[in-house]
Amino acid sequence: MFGVRRPLYLGSITVASSFSFKKGVAALNHKPIDPDLIERTLRDVMALPPASDRDPAASSDLAIDITVSDYDMGALMLFSYFGPPIPIAWRPEVTMTARVYEIDSDKTIFAHTVKQKLEWRMWLRKIRNPKALIGIDALMKPEDVGYLVRKTCVKLLKRVRKGI
Repeated sequence: MFGVRRPLYLGSITVASSFSFKKGVAALNHKPIDPDLIERTLRDVMALPPASDRDPAASSDLAIDITVSDYDMGALMLFSYFGPPIPIAWRPEVTMTARVYEIDSDKTIFAHTVKQKLEWRMWLRKIRNPKALIGIDALMKPEDVGYLVRKTCVKLLKRVRKGI
């Protein structure tokens, strides 16, 4: 801190998501998302050397742990109860946390969480896809998931940069 740059290493990347009714309904609209896809995307974005490879070890070295605590790939449903169908939709979102800490002492320097949703413009374009509407094509494809994960990671790293 105080104007002195300290080396930053990649600690761990964790991808976890809990089940909810909303996600169960969303699973009807697209194939399940592979957590390994999210982890690979994060490793590509971070491009930092692993903390285990640091040599020579300095006591002031920092590491960053990234946790994707939740991800939801959105959904589009038509609900009808004795009347015209009512569309119900929610956008894909990713919740990500970064923890920056001193490697030797495990003392946390900074931690922050961000939540990023897919932009309305992109989401509206996806749900207007006729193949997705009738269930032939997935609403969110792997490249779309990668885009949302990268966008969330960049937002998080901007906050981390301000915090340390």
